[in-house]
Amino acid sequence: MSRSPEKKKKRDLAGEAFAEGMRLMRANPALAAVEFDVCRREECRFAPRDGLVVVDSDGDLHAHPDRLAEPAAWAWALAHAVLHLGFGHVPAVKGERTQPDRFDLAARCVVVNRFLLGFRVGRTPEQLPAAYPDGDEEQLAARWRRDGIP
Repeated sequence: MSRSPEKKKKRDLAGEAFAEGMRLMRANPALAAVEFDVCRREECRFAPRDGLVVVDSDGDLHAHPDRLAEPAAWAWALAHAVLHLGFGHVPAVKGERTQPDRFDLAARCVVVNRFLLGFRVGRTPEQLPAAYPDGDEEQLAARWRRDGIP
């Protein structure tokens, strides 16, 4: 009697790297205290086409389901998204919500990136500036609406 060879399950290298990145990010007690859910479904319409992860106002992190990145890059990207939640950049609102404009979005990312310069988690997944302009989100957004985003 012949047995059919067992199908070997293909390793999910992207999933393994993501899981290790999540472990690295959650090793930080401040970030581990922020509540969120994760979606890595293939059919997720919110998953980023170009980056690693986006966050929504429901507290969900939508991670690219098959993007391969180093665990340290995942850790940084996940920390970036979780900090947006922690800083109140994506508040939950019932009903329709006015979406932030590109100046607000850029200012919020600058504040998070500036914070991450001194709050090391993982490794920046792309070449970002070594310094960021001073000011809070509202000040930066107002300045950039007036003068343009640098």
